[in-house]
Amino acid sequence: MLYPNPSPTAGVQPPMISGGGSAGGGGGGGTGAGAPKKTPTKLAKWYLCGSSPADNVKNWMLEGAVKGATFGAISGGVTGSLLGTPVGGVAGAFLGGFVDSTIGATSGVLYGSAASLICLSFRAY
Repeated sequence: MLYPNPSPTAGVQPPMISGGGSAGGGGGGGTGAGAPKKTPTKLAKWYLCGSSPADNVKNWMLEGAVKGATFGAISGGVTGSLLGTPVGGVAGAFLGGFVDSTIGATSGVLYGSAASLICLSFRAY
């Protein structure tokens, strides 16, 4: 037995015009009523404490390594080129980036451990 085709609009819900529970007016653009509100306090806790102590140490280590590599590459390349040393330019940038990224990652582990201890004392986890 053949059934007739339903209309293209059958079963389609109209968009919610009023209400919705969010300040955006009903959830357009990916911010619906169920989306958590990001306050400065929550962002600071996420940045400083992470989701766990191990995750926090990893984040601080990666951030220290990236900042160290960036600063080391710039300072190694520029300083070596300006002073006319044999380790200038590209070689100085690679050497400076490697040395400073190692120092940055090590200090990131230390600072991340200290931050995790502080977050634990404030019961952030």
